[in-house]
Amino acid sequence: EKEQSSINQYILSEKDRADLITLMLLSRSEELSLFHFTSALKVSKNTILSDLKIAQNFIEPYELSIQYSRQNGYWIEFS
Repeated sequence: EKEQSSINQYILSEKDRADLITLMLLSRSEELSLFHFTSALKVSKNTILSDLKIAQNFIEPYELSIQYSRQNGYWIEFS
């Protein structure tokens, strides 16, 4: 029980969150919105927007980019 509570209190770093956002985008099976990211990562909308920029910088060398539209949410595509 004590071990479980310490796991629940782990705070993700900026890089951890950007990595998880990238993973969520690469494996998405539905439209992903800011709400999906804020709910999954338990951080604010502004934090997610900042993390999306970090994720973008991470995937750029692979000729990938994060795209967004109101209709389809966020996704990754070849740039």
